[in-house]
Amino acid sequence: MARAGSARSTGAQASCGRRIGPNAQTQAQSLTPTSQDSRRGQTVSTPQSKPESAPTLSERITREREEINRVAEVMREGLRGLYRSQIPRMAAALSYRTIFGLVPVLVIVLVVAGAIIPEQTLEQAISEALEFTGLSEIAIETPGQTPVSDEALAEPTHPAEINKLDQWIADLIARIREVPKATIGFVSALILAYAAISMLVEIERAFNHIYRCVSGRTWWSRITLYWTILTLGTILLGATFFVGQQFHHWVVSAEGDGLIAWVRVNILGFLATASISTLLLTIAYTRVPNTRVQLRPALIGALVAAVLWEAGKWGFTQYLSYSTGYARFYGSLALIPLFLLWVYITWMIVLFGLQVAYALQHFSLEDDRSPSAGEGPTIVEPGMILAVGSFLVTCFREGKPARTEDIAQAIGLPASICARMIEALRAEGVIHALADDHDAFCLARPPESIEARSLVAAAERDVGYPPPEHLRQMRIAAAQSLGRKTLADICCPGESS
Repeated sequence: MARAGSARSTGAQASCGRRIGPNAQTQAQSLTPTSQDSRRGQTVSTPQSKPESAPTLSERITREREEINRVAEVMREGLRGLYRSQIPRMAAALSYRTIFGLVPVLVIVLVVAGAIIPEQTLEQAISEALEFTGLSEIAIETPGQTPVSDEALAEPTHPAEINKLDQWIADLIARIREVPKATIGFVSALILAYAAISMLVEIERAFNHIYRCVSGRTWWSRITLYWTILTLGTILLGATFFVGQQFHHWVVSAEGDGLIAWVRVNILGFLATASISTLLLTIAYTRVPNTRVQLRPALIGALVAAVLWEAGKWGFTQYLSYSTGYARFYGSLALIPLFLLWVYITWMIVLFGLQVAYALQHFSLEDDRSPSAGEGPTIVEPGMILAVGSFLVTCFREGKPARTEDIAQAIGLPASICARMIEALRAEGVIHALADDHDAFCLARPPESIEARSLVAAAERDVGYPPPEHLRQMRIAAAQSLGRKTLADICCPGESS
């Protein structure tokens, strides 16, 4: 009830754009005595405001403590989101799509990159990409073989072999490059395109699910975005690898030895690769979801994911160096499950970073902190869709679009509930998204032609289950009380005819 009351009061303040900010009230109070003294023929000097005093030590400690509490709450919210957003399941689905679409994506990337990059440079870029992703560190040492006729204590006649995953992928890329482009028929090209697009669609769905986006992009927008990722993304990836490699050469060639050289090479190398990962993940976090992702939360989430990924590469290589079970049971085939495991860990880290970005953007310490806060569905009266419509009318008359997070903040509802109500309004044909920003909405027709009871009926249909008889009678009575009122009557009753 408190949430609904705050929503009604906020909606009333924002109904017709007649807001009086605190600055306006202060100016009005300061102008009143000046006008009275001017009628008396006196000149009154306005006192200058005193400079703000520096915060005390206790205030600084309190502020730092609140910031630490906020960071801790955000990290806990991100960890809870691992299961609430079903990140392990989505990471498994993305791993499957990655394996299924790996070869088609490589074909497209090699065709695009081979047209503008020399062959030697392309091979160097592929080697650096494998090293950057940690695949070059995945290796299996298979024990040497001893002939059956030899004695039991004899030394193996064949030394142990080291099978590396990057060599296996490099051989795969070499075989792909040797295939003549003319032999790829129309049907094969369609299959390759479908496999590549399906992987990117699955990535977009996972990102939209974490950011509570109800609807995805249109197919034309998807094709444009995906083609940009596969073409310009390849060029940007190569440029970042080139800069990182040049920085690595500069660090290695610098003078120094002993502990200082070790710290310089390892720490600065870690910072360089983490910076590249942060840049790439920030672009992905801000561009892939079908909503507006703020830059600061996306940057922090990308930084968290980049650090975890670099730590994961080190931990994974340490695990392989001390583990011999895979080589004993699988032999050289152990590279396949290890590759699948590393892909799964990578997607877990990427999705967790996006969950951290979502928590930073939408979480505040003033939210409910009960154990059930943010878990499960929220019970909301379908009539609250009229508050959403009133806010849209206000933005419509002010000549600006409305965003989901702005609506949620204005009327006091969770962003996920507002997203569902917005989707119901879109299905009803009341609003439409802007062409250049799919998270910005405006009315599709004048508010005088939008009946209020039709919006409530659309929200009731979105509930998804038939109401009991007594509740159905109550809703019928509420709809009859609305009569022929429109959104204009609800928002600004004194201005509608």
